[in-house]
Amino acid sequence: MMIINVHLHGPWRDYSEQAVMAIEMDDGAQISTLRKRLLAEVQKQHSAFNPELMSVSAFAVDESLVTEQFILSNGMSVHILPPVNGG
Repeated sequence: MMIINVHLHGPWRDYSEQAVMAIEMDDGAQISTLRKRLLAEVQKQHSAFNPELMSVSAFAVDESLVTEQFILSNGMSVHILPPVNGG
């Protein structure tokens, strides 16, 4: 097992009292698995959560966007980034 530190940005901050959530994952888990796990955690705590926010959010590690297949490692910091509006 490993712990992934998920940093919440924008509207994601509405779904946690903390800016960073510690999520326990199986070793070798990918971003796609983290996405599903985080979605389940938020929906469990907030029944009014719109899952579309998850589907349009990106994940970043070390200031770079990562793909769904990116393999996580213990203690890694991952940022979940909602879409940005403006011009």
